[in-house]
Amino acid sequence: MLHLLLLQLTVRLYTVVLSRLVLLLVIRIASETIHSWITIQTWIPSNDTLLRLHRGGGGGGETHIAPIH
Repeated sequence: MLHLLLLQLTVRLYTVVLSRLVLLLVIRIASETIHSWITIQTWIPSNDTLLRLHRGGGGGGETHIAPIH
């Protein structure tokens, strides 16, 4: 009887510890994903920059990066 009780307590303890570890892992992955998504968002050029890149300059078909004033 005591052996069964100890086994149940051990399984319960392992379950709690494992669930906490999984939760921490999920939180860490989510925060890394959000951080990298924010970094990617800051590197996406604005519409103004895209229009300037598309228009280019000189009319020769080449693309020039025009500075934004």
